[in-house]
Amino acid sequence: MTRRRRPRRDLRCPLHPEALLLSCSPKRYLAAAADGSLRAGPVERERFGVWLRRHQLMAVEDAWIEQFFCAECRATLFWQVRRADSGALSIHPLPDGVKAQLEDVQRQLRQIQP
Repeated sequence: MTRRRRPRRDLRCPLHPEALLLSCSPKRYLAAAADGSLRAGPVERERFGVWLRRHQLMAVEDAWIEQFFCAECRATLFWQVRRADSGALSIHPLPDGVKAQLEDVQRQLRQIQP
């Protein structure tokens, strides 16, 4: 029996529509707070549910954050990915609060790594 693989996602850079984006990080799921702000959760899906309950947040369905590399930009950037009801994926810039949170996590990781 042959194994069927999913087709490669056709996500293109918003700045360079001819360039495919290459994923270079796991998905980071999003959660909404009571005040409407978004927060990025832990990378592991198993820990996400515990994190939601601990912080009294609601999961945002069909949206996550992922880091992509664009060969034209020669940059690695975080984008918010959304899945439409039809299954099509679209990418959007990160909300400011989530962007600051991710930059803080990256800064902390750089301090830990030798």
